[in-house]
Amino acid sequence: MTMLTEALDHVIGVDPDRDRLTIAVIDTATTGVVARTVVGADPAGYRQALAFAAVHSSVDRRVWSIEGAGSYGAGLAQVAATAGEQVVGFDRPEGRAAKDGAKSDALCVNLS
Repeated sequence: MTMLTEALDHVIGVDPDRDRLTIAVIDTATTGVVARTVVGADPAGYRQALAFAAVHSSVDRRVWSIEGAGSYGAGLAQVAATAGEQVVGFDRPEGRAAKDGAKSDALCVNLS
């Protein structure tokens, strides 16, 4: 079985919301954040996201992991897939953990 670190160098993690996409390039060997940015959730932002990924990783050695690829992440997921990128979508958790102060988004943004 091939390990992720053997097949890919980077995961481009995307946390979308209605107006913006928070993006982090993660090194698969160290799980460290290589770079991060925030772009608009619109066609110009999708182009910026692809350009950002191109600067920090190789197209044949990365995968996009997009939260809510059927919802707020759908536009970027479609644009990235059309551009020949590997895209993996995942759903948000059912329950909102923010009630008890355990909202996970801040943890994802502060991986380094």
